[in-house]
Amino acid sequence: MPLSDNNSQSEWERDCERRVEELRRKLEQSVHNEQQCRTFIDNATDYAFITFDTSNVVTSWSTGAERILGYSGADVIGQSGSIFFTPEDVAAGEHLRELETARTQGRAEDERWHRRKGGTQLWGNSVM
Repeated sequence: MPLSDNNSQSEWERDCERRVEELRRKLEQSVHNEQQCRTFIDNATDYAFITFDTSNVVTSWSTGAERILGYSGADVIGQSGSIFFTPEDVAAGEHLRELETARTQGRAEDERWHRRKGGTQLWGNSVM
């Protein structure tokens, strides 16, 4: 677009302003949605919501996870997700199989013993 064409440049600038405004509204909506989701997760204390990165490192921790598993977020964020597996399951490579299933199939669901802080166990379902 030639810079000497003032009408076209003004139209181009208006188009840019509209696009920036649209992106700003979408960003605000996204932030609002994220806040609503976080509020929901933090109030669902009968469920443990935990997120992991692709290397199975814990990246977020919910109030329910703390209540059920006993660890605080400071205890587990940045730690390997294998801490929730029994020593027997870790020795058998179950934590690695579950991670690989999640990577290749988009999710991995199990029903097994999970390890709490202090080593006690609970039977539960989980989806990665």
